[in-house]
Amino acid sequence: MKRKDKLLEDLRLLMRNSTLPNLYARLKATRLGPVCSRCGGSGSFSYNRQDGTMCYGCGGSGHMAPKTIAQAEETLKRARIFVEAGKLDEYGRCLYMAKRLEGRHNRLFKAWHDTDTVVGYSKNGLGNFDNPLGQRRMKLNGRCNTAVDAFSKLRWKLQGKMGHEIVDAAEQYQELDRLYREALQICADVKEEAMQDSLILAANAT
Repeated sequence: MKRKDKLLEDLRLLMRNSTLPNLYARLKATRLGPVCSRCGGSGSFSYNRQDGTMCYGCGGSGHMAPKTIAQAEETLKRARIFVEAGKLDEYGRCLYMAKRLEGRHNRLFKAWHDTDTVVGYSKNGLGNFDNPLGQRRMKLNGRCNTAVDAFSKLRWKLQGKMGHEIVDAAEQYQELDRLYREALQICADVKEEAMQDSLILAANAT
């Protein structure tokens, strides 16, 4: 096996990629590959109507696949530091969360809806805010709204990020995961409290 091929194979195994094209894409995304010789690392070049100023040499990442033995050796050194620091695992977690943003968003809104505090105002007299139970239902809904809103705002900020942007936003993706779990728990707690309110209302009606 030629020296360059051996280096690329070591890189492929280190970066946990099944094929060389996947390896090249990951090296660009994580900015471990050499700086793009066409755009100098900016990711931008001349403007065109189809892709704006995106550099076609690197796809806008500012980095490319190693083409020489020296580039492959240097990339392998950087990749080892990257992996040993736990950055590859972090990248994988963030990529996983990025791909599932829409699903988490939908699940969270369903959990909020299932609390019966969103549509529950008009049910069983709870829409009467002069009624203490109605006022409480409004406050319960407010708790869900605040939690879901915090998740949604950060979600929209991160929506569409790919490649090196995901690595740069690792802490934000971790925060998004925390907000998601926190909002789910708040919705679960609110649902339980709303059910207790309904039992109290039913008992008072008998």
